[in-house]
This record gives sequence, structure tokens and C-alpha cells, in this order.
Amino acid sequence: MSKFPPLFCLVAFEASARHMSFTKAAQELHLSQSAVSRQISQLEEFLGRSLFERSRGQMQLTVAGLQYAEDVRSMLNMCNEATSRVMAGNAAHTLTVACSSGIASHWLPQRISAFTKQNPDTRVRVVVRDNFRSLVTAEYDVGLYRFNEVPEATNTVRLFEERVFAVCSPMFLEEPVKCSRDLTRHRLIGLEDGERTWMSWDSWFRVQGVLGLHIEPHITANRFPVVLELAMAGQGIALGWIAIVERFLEAGLLVKASSVGASLGGTYYICWPQDSGFNPARQRFIDAFRDFACTDEPDQ
Repeated sequence: MSKFPPLFCLVAFEASARHMSFTKAAQELHLSQSAVSRQISQLEEFLGRSLFERSRGQMQLTVAGLQYAEDVRSMLNMCNEATSRVMAGNAAHTLTVACSSGIASHWLPQRISAFTKQNPDTRVRVVVRDNFRSLVTAEYDVGLYRFNEVPEATNTVRLFEERVFAVCSPMFLEEPVKCSRDLTRHRLIGLEDGERTWMSWDSWFRVQGVLGLHIEPHITANRFPVVLELAMAGQGIALGWIAIVERFLEAGLLVKASSVGASLGGTYYICWPQDSGFNPARQRFIDAFRDFACTDEPDQ
């Protein structure tokens, strides 16, 4: 194995070759762009060959890089499949649940508690990934994600539709604004979203028919739970997905800053890889969470 390069360099190279972008690879791998660039340089030094040609802000694979990308992708897929086979031996009583940070922090805990009471012999592991596409099939058994379009090779069961409201602390705003445009007079909190799959303030206002705005939030965070904590601390108005914020509204920790909601057509789903075999623990999870969705779908 003396000729085997560091695995993390191969993962960074495969993502960079697939996206043809260090920046997009970094977003997928939850690394900085400079970290990905260093890993590619380390791999090129190890190989003694250039893998990318870089000129005028654009990049493309060299002839060697093109072939190497195919080989590395094949090797990583084989590793993924081998891992899935090994992990399948524990499938009856173990379950890895993947979800976004917002779902993990503010929607999942109460439901997972009910699930584990119903299934005391099932061991549950939660993996938090805001970007579903950064997951590989070996990493999770079942996911809880919001999609505008269901990704390829993914099975789904619908939970509930997306609905997004402007929310804030009752200390920040005494009563809802009468006109959505009036929200621009207040401090807004935004969610950084490199994949541009979540609703931004610009798109929220556009759905409301308020056109021609380009909103620069006063405060931004790259995790939705942080956005909510800032809103509850009275730091401004945030966009809140009703499934996640409903319990804070009921508790009086948040109020709607505007009476109207918006949607980009997204839906929350239970999801799992199509190429995965039957998993008894996953099926119990699907049945339970489908029942939860029927009984507690949020008011919109």
C-alpha cells in the first residue's frame, strides 16, 4: 500500500473533478476552498503529475486527470458498496438517520423519542448534513429532507408541504406588519445557502409579489438553528419553516412578523437510496414517521 495516496485527497479530487470547481467541492465536503486546493496540490505532488489545467479562472482535467478521475470514482463506489454490505449485517436493529441541522435540532427530537419508545431494541444514530447531495448511500439508512425535486435514485414518502413565514421574538415586533414590504424597514436575519436550495429573503418577497428587491440581511448564519436562536434573542426577523418553528410559535418564543407565508413548492420527505436492500429498522421508522406526519402536520 506504499503507493496509495491519502484517502481524503482522493475524495477531494473526485468531488472537484465531478463539479469542475474547487468551491463547489468544498461546499459538498464542508471544507474551505483553500483546504480542497491544498489537498489537490498534495495529490498532484504525490503522483508527480498535474490533474487540472487552470487558466483565466477556468479549470479542466488533464488527460491524466480525466482517466484518474474515472478510476478514483470507480474505486470510491466499490468502497461504498463494500461498506454497505458490511453494515447491512446490523440492519435489523440499527438505523442511521440523516437530516438537516434544523430538522435535527427542532423537529426530530420529540419524534425520535416516541420512535425509540416504540422500538426499544433499535439503536439510532443521527447524522447531520444540510446538503443532502453530500451524502453517499453507505452513510445513511433513511433521511428526512426537503426537496423541490426528488433526487435521482432516491425513494421517498411524503411528510408535509413547505410553508415559510417571517418570524421574530415578540420583544422585537409588537404586532405583524400590514404589508410584506414593510419588513424591509426592520433588521433581517439570513441563512447562508451555497447550494441555493432554500428560500432566501429575495425569493420570499418575490413570492409575495414584492419585486425588484435585493436583500442583504443584517445578520447571516450558515446553520438554521443559529438563525432561529438569533431571532428568539430579539436580534431581528428570520424566515421560519413552519414544521420547524411551530412549537416555538405555540410557546410564544416566536411570533409571525407577517400573517402570510410563502412556498417554493418544496416538500419534506422520508427518503432512502433505491439501491439499498430491505432494512427492517428502516421500515419501522418509515411506518412510524408516516403516522407522525398524519397526526401533527403543521397548520399553514
